[in-house]
Amino acid sequence: MADYSPYSFSKINLAACPFAFWLRYHEKLKGVRNPIFDLGSVIHLILAKLIEYIIAGKEYDSDQVILLYMRATVRDRIDELRKEVWLFEKYFEFNPELVVGVEERMSINRDGTAGKYNSSFLRGILDLIEIDGDTCIITDHKSQFNVLSDGDMAKHEQLRFYCFMVMHFWPQVERFITRIYFTRYGVTKSAVIEKDQVLRYGKRLAISIDHIEAMDKWPAIPGDTCTIC
Repeated sequence: MADYSPYSFSKINLAACPFAFWLRYHEKLKGVRNPIFDLGSVIHLILAKLIEYIIAGKEYDSDQVILLYMRATVRDRIDELRKEVWLFEKYFEFNPELVVGVEERMSINRDGTAGKYNSSFLRGILDLIEIDGDTCIITDHKSQFNVLSDGDMAKHEQLRFYCFMVMHFWPQVERFITRIYFTRYGVTKSAVIEKDQVLRYGKRLAISIDHIEAMDKWPAIPGDTCTIC
């Protein structure tokens, strides 16, 4: 049995194509990075900083924040960034008093205890976590072009992965409100996930990881998660 930990959601997802997984984690071959992802990475950093300013009650200059995280690969798309910041300021809603994590790095060991980020069993970065009694609100920022349907939100596996992570740190949580904020449009979609659904997901997750660690054949199965072929 091979051990490929720490497991992130993207690593587990990549195993849908065993050949891509083998190239990435045996041959250490990275796929071609789409420049569109750079824009998403930058807007994530910008929104995290804006949220921190709002929580602290500090005034800020949005253009200065944009320039703080600017990369050469997105320098010609500054107008898009300005638009997404404007949309965020106008339409994004959260309660600063409930926030317990912004761009929160979370990691757990195989026994469910808190782990070190680079040497744990599971890990992930959660864009925004709010806790209100026994309810947790998890928000993931997405810069993709399509807005998901209610049906897709209700069965979103990455959000369930985040719920599973949070459950280990805030065991009093019984109900999750999972949200995706679509940065290009200023739109937030949400779905409610109960704790028993998260527990069932945890069992499926364990089966998926057992399957990955037992793999000894590496056929190519093209799909949306692969960046190799």
